[in-house]
Amino acid sequence: MNYNQVTWHLAKVILEQHGQHAMHGARAVSENLRDVRVDGSDTTCLDVVRAMDFLLSDEGSGTVH
Repeated sequence: MNYNQVTWHLAKVILEQHGQHAMHGARAVSENLRDVRVDGSDTTCLDVVRAMDFLLSDEGSGTVH
């Protein structure tokens, strides 16, 4: 696996805070993130999280359509 130090630190913090539930959720979500961009570029988790945050915010009306 070729991940940078930030990736490992973030993974450690998430597992410390949320335990195995985070791991199982991450596995399920990773299946959805794989190959979702039609232009062939990588999907960044940060972009996905930002979009989810907006969709669930008051600005995004708090609902996902």
